[in-house]
Amino acid sequence: RKIIHCDCDCFYASVEMRDDPTLRGRPVAVGGRAETRGVIATCNYEARAFGVHSAMPTARALQLCPQLVLLAPDFERYREASRRILAIYHDYTALVEPLSLDEAYLDVTGVERCRGSASLMAQEIRERIRAEVGITASAGIAPNKFIAKVASDWNKPDG
Repeated sequence: RKIIHCDCDCFYASVEMRDDPTLRGRPVAVGGRAETRGVIATCNYEARAFGVHSAMPTARALQLCPQLVLLAPDFERYREASRRILAIYHDYTALVEPLSLDEAYLDVTGVERCRGSASLMAQEIRERIRAEVGITASAGIAPNKFIAKVASDWNKPDG
């Protein structure tokens, strides 16, 4: 079997930075407000450098990174980006198993596109996501889902 695991990098934060280029290079998080005991849904790598991470209470994230740009989630924009990404996946195989808005397994066993090379397909998919959706994704390839996911995490971001 040939399984590709695709996972967009810092998905919500990446969509926000795509739509507002002034956010690039700054620590950005998407999540709930500290005053309402909110938590971080995701953050970019600039924020992670300060120790901020997903599922962290927003109040703690702001202690670690006072200059953190905190944005409320805009799920309609995230769903639209996700729909566009899923359409790209379906250009390669009908066997797409979405795990969330930004993550999916693709079974490309027997697919002839890209000379049947899962590596070439993964590279092409990543390039198309960047060109057509404006964000980066990481991909891992393996004979099973577990190892494909480990492989996609290994080279994050944009790997």
